Order: sequence, then structure tokens, then C-alpha cells
Amino acid sequence: MKSLFWSILILPGTVVVFVPIVLLYFSFIVLGDGGVFSEYIFIRILGIFFVVVGFFLAGSSTQFFVRVGKGTPAPWDPPENLVVVGLYRYMRNPMIMGIFLVLFGETLVFGSFLLLIWFFIFCGANLLYIPWVEEKRLRMRFGKAYVVYTENVGGGFHGFHRGRGYSEILVYVFSGVVDDFVIYC
Repeated sequence: MKSLFWSILILPGTVVVFVPIVLLYFSFIVLGDGGVFSEYIFIRILGIFFVVVGFFLAGSSTQFFVRVGKGTPAPWDPPENLVVVGLYRYMRNPMIMGIFLVLFGETLVFGSFLLLIWFFIFCGANLLYIPWVEEKRLRMRFGKAYVVYTENVGGGFHGFHRGRGYSEILVYVFSGVVDDFVIYC
């Protein structure tokens, strides 16, 4: 549990809490920027919606990393098992999609141009890091199981429309093509 606390505090905590606080302080206090969308209540409500949905995605994904994967989202304590349940049935990266939504929601709620820049920087960095670094490491760790998973489940929001989905993965597992999945019902 101690490792989970630190992985949440250091990784998403820094991205969605600490950096935005510093940017908002700089934006509002130093620059005197009152926010581009501050007068539009609908934009703020939409931002709150994105934050709530984002926290749901990130939180439920973290739960599966701990309960099913027997690890945390942190690189220093990765899951022992490949997680293919919950939201991972439909998309490979629900946790990072959740963080993207939280950051975009914060941008809308506070109307800060600096938060918008932070959102684009963070998204861009992850859209490069995930396919070039993280997915290569996962292929090395989980082998054929991860390859079959990626062939059947998309990497982002487009994952809902791509591939054959979770049922096809189970066919591979139960037919013996892939035998190192850990299935939890």
C-alpha cells in the first residue's frame, strides 16, 4: 500500500495537482490572467464533467493494476500480471486517458492558457512515450499475451471501435494460443 500511495502522489498527483497549482499561481497572481473562460458557466460545468470522468477512468484503472495486476502504475512497482479486465477490455490506456481528461477539464474550469499549454505538452509527451517506450517494454515483459492484446484492443478512445475486443482475447486464451493471461471474473 505504501508503494501505491507514492505512485499516486508522485505520478498523477504531480501532473494533475502540483504542476497545475504552480501554473495557476503564476497565471492568476503573477500574470493577472483571470481566465479565458471564467465568465462562461457552461464551459466550467463541462470542465467539471471531464474532471469527474477522468478521475473515474484513472481511479478504476489503478484499482485493476493493484487487484488484478498485483502491482501499481508506477515503473518502480509494475504489475506482475497483464491487466485485461475492466476498462482494459476496451482500451489499452484508460488510466492515461483519464489523466488527459482531468487536465483538459482543469483547463476549462480555470480558463488558464498556461494549463492549456501544460495539457498539450503532457499529451504530446505521452503520445510519443507510450508507443515508443512503454509498449515495447510491455511486449518484452508479457510476450505473446501482450501482442494478442494489442491486436484486439485499441490504444486510446478509438479502442472502442477497433479490433475484436475482449471476447476474441478469451478465445485465444482458452484455445491455448496464449497461455500466460491471468483471467479474473
